[in-house]
Amino acid sequence: MNVIPCFSATGKVGKQWIFKPFPPLKRIDVYAYVVPHNPNSPAQQACRQRFADAMAAWKILPAEEKAVYEYRTRLKRMTGKNLFVKEYNAAHPLQSHIVDENNNILSDEQGNRWIP
Repeated sequence: MNVIPCFSATGKVGKQWIFKPFPPLKRIDVYAYVVPHNPNSPAQQACRQRFADAMAAWKILPAEEKAVYEYRTRLKRMTGKNLFVKEYNAAHPLQSHIVDENNNILSDEQGNRWIP
């Protein structure tokens, strides 16, 4: 990572560099652009589905409960939504699941389907 001592560059330059401001230290960090690896495995799909389920649960949460999560994070470096997702993931572990003959994750013990 390189540091540029200015505040005018943000975003990407082609597919080589990413410029990201870091306001607390009044600098811009420069990262090499990297294409992320997408394993697309059954386990990864299960994680993605659990995250989608957590986001759907957050969306239907009443405003009063969302406010409680926001209040609980007032001294932390996270949002109420992030805390909710963290607790949702802890309450819905991926260890207990049903697999088919090819070790594809099909559902959890309650019958919730992971893979379409």
